[in-house]
Amino acid sequence: MTALRQEDDAPRGFVTMREYLKLQHRCEELEELLASTASTQGLDQERAMKLQIRFGLTAIEGELLTLLTSRDELCKQFLFSVIWGMGGRRSGNDVSPKMLDVYICKIRKRLADKEAPDGIIETIWGKGWRIAPQHRAWLEAQIGGTP
Repeated sequence: MTALRQEDDAPRGFVTMREYLKLQHRCEELEELLASTASTQGLDQERAMKLQIRFGLTAIEGELLTLLTSRDELCKQFLFSVIWGMGGRRSGNDVSPKMLDVYICKIRKRLADKEAPDGIIETIWGKGWRIAPQHRAWLEAQIGGTP
């Protein structure tokens, strides 16, 4: 392996390889900070477990539904960082952000099987998803909680 020492070795748009490596390291630090912050926001494990039991969801599906009920709307990147971490790893498996679409589809099907209101999970094109307040109230009533 050869060391990259010359300015010609730096990726396009960077003056030197040192500048590139410094920014890359800073990005990694910020990703770790975001992941640690995101993982402490909005994930109520007790609520997730109640949703899993009531609607027959997997652990990941329960966590996603819990997060969706906790905010007005959530972007894909936030959901991905909370569920899988910034590196996209959970239990050693590589995961793509596209998996969120698959899980949301599965959650919608499981909720429909339990006679949930139509359109309970709304897609916000180009951003993420949301659950309308009246649907949040319905979900809370199903698990015996308060909205």
